[in-house]
Amino acid sequence: MHDMHQLRCPTLNRNDACGAIVEAKSASDGRNVLISNFSTANLVKEVTIMSSDKVKLAYHGGVPVIDFAKWHTGGSQEEKQTISSQLASACKSVGFVFIVNHLMPHEKISDAFSWSKKMFDLEQKQKMLAPHPPGHVVHRGYSWPGLEKVSNSMGDEDDPELVNKLRQVSDVKESYEIGSDKYPEQPNVWLPDHVLPGFREFMTDFYWDSWENAKMILKAMAIGIGLDDEDYFLRYHSGHENQLRLLHYPPVPAANIEDQSMTRMAAHSDWASITMLFQDDCGGLQIENPNKKDDFIAAEPLEDAIVLNVGDLLQRWSNDTLKSTLHRVTLPPRQDRFSGDESLTRARYSIPYFVAPKEKAVIETIQECVSETNPAKYKPIKWDEYRLMRGTLTMHKPSALTLLASTSLIPSTLAAYTLVESYDPTNFFSKFHFWDKKDPTNGFVQYKPLRSAAESGLIAIDTKSGTVPAIYIGVDHSTKDPAGRASVRISSKKSYNHGLFIFDIEHSPGGICGTWPAFWMLSDGGKWPEGGEIDIFEGANDDRHNKMTLHTTPGCTIQKMSGFSGKVDTPNCDVNAQGQGKNMGCGIKHPVVKTQETFGQGMNKGGGGVWVTSWTSSQISVYHFHRSQVPADINSGKPDPSKWGMPVAKFAEGCAIDKYFKNLNIIFNIAFCGDWAGGAWTQSKGCSAKAPTCQQYVQDNPQVFKDAYWMIRSVKVYQEDAGNQKQKQKMKMVGREIRTWISRRWQDFTEVRTAQAWEGDPETLEKRGFGDWFKKTWNKAVGWLNRHPTI
Repeated sequence: MHDMHQLRCPTLNRNDACGAIVEAKSASDGRNVLISNFSTANLVKEVTIMSSDKVKLAYHGGVPVIDFAKWHTGGSQEEKQTISSQLASACKSVGFVFIVNHLMPHEKISDAFSWSKKMFDLEQKQKMLAPHPPGHVVHRGYSWPGLEKVSNSMGDEDDPELVNKLRQVSDVKESYEIGSDKYPEQPNVWLPDHVLPGFREFMTDFYWDSWENAKMILKAMAIGIGLDDEDYFLRYHSGHENQLRLLHYPPVPAANIEDQSMTRMAAHSDWASITMLFQDDCGGLQIENPNKKDDFIAAEPLEDAIVLNVGDLLQRWSNDTLKSTLHRVTLPPRQDRFSGDESLTRARYSIPYFVAPKEKAVIETIQECVSETNPAKYKPIKWDEYRLMRGTLTMHKPSALTLLASTSLIPSTLAAYTLVESYDPTNFFSKFHFWDKKDPTNGFVQYKPLRSAAESGLIAIDTKSGTVPAIYIGVDHSTKDPAGRASVRISSKKSYNHGLFIFDIEHSPGGICGTWPAFWMLSDGGKWPEGGEIDIFEGANDDRHNKMTLHTTPGCTIQKMSGFSGKVDTPNCDVNAQGQGKNMGCGIKHPVVKTQETFGQGMNKGGGGVWVTSWTSSQISVYHFHRSQVPADINSGKPDPSKWGMPVAKFAEGCAIDKYFKNLNIIFNIAFCGDWAGGAWTQSKGCSAKAPTCQQYVQDNPQVFKDAYWMIRSVKVYQEDAGNQKQKQKMKMVGREIRTWISRRWQDFTEVRTAQAWEGDPETLEKRGFGDWFKKTWNKAVGWLNRHPTI
């Protein structure tokens, strides 16, 4: 299920309707409608009316407003019927409703946002004491930025440029999921009581108070669509299967909004029965205009109102009588207190409450919603089966196939390089494996797995207000462990062959005695150094300048000593080359410029910088740019190495690149001592003066390693668009993806066996919400495979 988020709205004039009866503008037939006695907590900035099913509806902007005061304060049956008819009419025509004068007090809503802010203000390692369980089955606990990302598949389906652009947009948010403590299939993951005393008790109460409002709404909905039994929907719901979600969107750089590299949430619909949203004053929720596809209207915040929307299951249940409407969240306004390069957006909070039926509830079309002109469209289905199907196949525009169609079947022609992977605060740790074995370089270090690293604060997403979101990877700097200092080594789940790899590093751990940090690339198979190793950033102890190195089996050397600004240290890439130290490889040292250090704390003081590795069949080059010198084409997402001048290092001629380098993973680590830092300890007068051995110094002085951390803004991988061979390799990958997708979708449809299963019937597809896009893409995929039978 998806959530809704909100941004800032224009300030309402609190004198317009304070405690008064607000009269709507007259309709074309001269009728008027009243919204009665809104309190100061329920103001309406502007109200218009329309007639739907001969029911009078008040509107706030483009969203109907339903006043439930008479429902729960002794109203007559006639008054309740009016409320029910208004609710059903609004859900038939728009699918979204503002519920005002409901059961949730203003103070309770305010306290909920206060508790939410307290929770998200905790230190990252505290929040990670209640981590979201692995996988996508259980939705409970804390999700750090990037763990979850809603599909951004919207727009012109036949425009590959647009969809490819959307794929590259980041979504930065963190969330905390809560459910019933009596729902064993989705066990809650609570913060320890001492971390935030009172949080669990309040949120449990708020969960069940929200359910009381949901029961009221479900009863009114049943009456509104013509059922004699107001408890019809309640019999299918217990309240235990619902989900309460706390959401926080940290500030993001305004520049990322302007270049469209960050957004909030693309158009989507919710899966279950209904969704109730409590939103702060930030605003930004938009719903699709019911009268004009792809035109979105703002649902500006209405203080203390519940934003109610129909879910896909309820639309199906009602035989498409009730409308599940696409909605999205637009970008936030800037903070007033920042300007220029430091301009940031506002932080914002929202609390959606998703209402779902019992796991084994069988959902059958409501007979009152069936007629000769609207025959039953759907076969019965259990909620857990429907949820499984929706989990593997998004209703409106399937994200997996959208991305497949946009980036694989139609090659990009926009630039020399196309972004194929972005490791950033929205997804970073989910895309890496954590090494937890013995250090292969004999370091005095204990590498921690994901859970342990997160809980001990060795990794985090830094989202503090006033800073650019970044990935933190650090070490233990408080204990004296004779087994070695706790640290992190991670390796990308993806491996690569060729590409442009851009590392944006704000802070590095180098320049501290005893440390041996690096980011590098290593083959994912075979015996080292088979498959090759590329050291992009590496140094030890109190080094002040970076060294770039290749490690290979025999036969690869540096023969050309020009075309780069660095200095060759060792020319033979063979780790066992005669005349070189063991495992040295071929290395090029960064040119020494006293005013611009390229390793250690001097580099960090300048705000870090960007390192780029260019890897093709003919060469491997490394570029480096200090923070103030990063080329505009890199910042704009359109890198062009032809404009960058001479690289710092270039390994070409004398080495058959494709023979010695293949299937490389990206690695970050912080080691201590070991073969390099420990072996070179006595060569550093500054370090050896501190302790007789590296291990003794590292063990006895934890406090000196407080600054031994990575702060990574992003790692982006681009692929060159030229070359038939590259395209052929890409096509093979596409073929595998398409075959896998078709196989899985066919299995889904066969197992679930609903009226929404694939039957080759265009009308069935239309009912499913795929429409022309799905048919075109399906036929395109099958046709593409037929034209390439060997792939």
